[in-house]
Amino acid sequence: MSDMGEMFRDWDEIKKQEKESRRINYQELLIANEIPFVIKNGGAHLILTIQGERVDFWPGTNRAKHNDRYFYGALNWILKRNKCEEFYR
Repeated sequence: MSDMGEMFRDWDEIKKQEKESRRINYQELLIANEIPFVIKNGGAHLILTIQGERVDFWPGTNRAKHNDRYFYGALNWILKRNKCEEFYR
């Protein structure tokens, strides 16, 4: 059983590293695309302002909330929404 426990501990560590990597990389992408944001909870939660509207974004899980609607795989949605202002008005 110790081999299984060790495997799961390794898996948890890999997932933590992936989340931390996404937090850093997604913040850099937001800065590059000139999307203003406020960092909350050490980077686990970002509050974005897109077209004057608030979007809550969790980069570790790539999830966002806008107008009580959740988006998964949200980074693409955020970037498209930022670029296509006339489409979303």
